[in-house]
Amino acid sequence: GYVSGRIGSRGVACLSMATSAAMCLGFPLVADSAVLLVLLHVWGFFVIADSPQLSTLASEAASSDRIGSTLALLNGVGFLLTAISIHLVTSLWGVIGALTTWVLFPGPCAGALVLLTARRRFSLARGGTTKRGST
Repeated sequence: GYVSGRIGSRGVACLSMATSAAMCLGFPLVADSAVLLVLLHVWGFFVIADSPQLSTLASEAASSDRIGSTLALLNGVGFLLTAISIHLVTSLWGVIGALTTWVLFPGPCAGALVLLTARRRFSLARGGTTKRGST
């Protein structure tokens, strides 16, 4: 809440996804158990942090008569991606071990890139506005 008030929901979601992408890349390279434990806590924090920010962004982007449907669709896609990721990790872990996290890397990387370019696209789609009702 506090951080999103300072840098915005888009900034928090982008930071969360970029951190998650970095953790995907770095996780298999760390051998020390204590460091891995810290990385898992950091990763867990940032994986959770993007969801409410994405909901905020979706509700701001949706027309007022479609906010409920937009959020339902967003949550459904989010749960689907989570289920696919869990299945992928559990299926591949026995084959490639910790390198499985590299398979997950494209997801948060693509999400962060989309969020980095979202303000421009959102502004153009809204006729020059960046938020409902603002110019």
